[in-house]
Order: sequence, then structure tokens, then C-alpha cells
Amino acid sequence: MKWLFELEEDYKCILAEFINDDELKELKSELIEDKDFFDPRDLSKPRLRITKEGEIIVFQGYAWDGNSPKINFLDLFWIGTPDGIQTYNRPITYYASLIHDVLGQFKREPEMLSRFKSTELPDLWFSKGRRGRDGLYFSMLKHERFMFRHLYYLAVSLSGPLYDAYLALFKGVDFTAHGSRRT
Repeated sequence: MKWLFELEEDYKCILAEFINDDELKELKSELIEDKDFFDPRDLSKPRLRITKEGEIIVFQGYAWDGNSPKINFLDLFWIGTPDGIQTYNRPITYYASLIHDVLGQFKREPEMLSRFKSTELPDLWFSKGRRGRDGLYFSMLKHERFMFRHLYYLAVSLSGPLYDAYLALFKGVDFTAHGSRRT
């Protein structure tokens, strides 16, 4: 798999900028200590930390493909969802796609915070964890004043469950157990 982006330094997302005070208070009351999440193939250093202070820290070296869906075409160029205009030498959706991707990677961990809720959008039929992750993505895009945030929110909200269904039906992925996907 080819990745489009790789973090050159740790990134800290301060949730107080994106969720309301009640949600932050609830989050802090449920976290008695910082929680690290590791790639099951490399347990030597964490990829993600969620702190009891309400921060999400993604560690240097984390790689992702920006907004999905997107594929690398013959090592010539990328085809798929645009990442937006360059701001500060990064696409405008850079950090929102990073946080959405890393939370999605660990979404089935028992300790993962399934309580991210969208304060911007009404309840939808998606699971609370997905809705929260997508809502945080939307809030981060709104913070960046990204013009197409509603369209991108709709795209991630619809494509995630479809991708999970594809994995379950055609790749034999078992999503019933906690933890990482099992095949």
C-alpha cells in the first residue's frame, strides 16, 4: 500500500476546540489515565494516544492516504477524493483526514472512545462511534472553513459502512470480536 502523507512530527488535536464543554467533561470523567494504541504488527511504539486531558496525539511516522477513497495509479498520480487547496504547505483537509483515519484504524479496540458525538449534526442512523468520528471530522473541516465540508461529511458517513460491508462480504473480515479486524 502506498501512502500519500506521513507525519513529520507528532500532532496534537485538542478536543476542546471541536467538541462542546459537556462532551469534554464526560470524556475526561471516563478517562482515568492516558491510553496508547499500537499497531498490532509493531508494538514497539504507539501510533495514537488519547489523554485524560482530552487530547488526541498522533505520533511521528503515521502514514495515511488523505481523504478516501483514493488510489495510487501506476506510481504516476493519485485518483480519488481531492484533499483541497494547499494551506501552510498542507492540504486544507490534512489534519481532519489524519484524525478520522487514525480513529478509524483503532475503532474496534475495546478501550476506543465510542463517545465522540457530533454537536454540529443531528443523530443519524450510523453507529455512535462512527457518527462521532465523522462529526469530529466535520468539526475540524468547519474550523478550517472548508467549503465542501458538508459534501465530505456525507461521503465519509456513507462510504465507511459500505467499505465495512464489502470487507465482511467479499474478504471474510469478522467484525464481531473486539480488537482488530479478524480474517
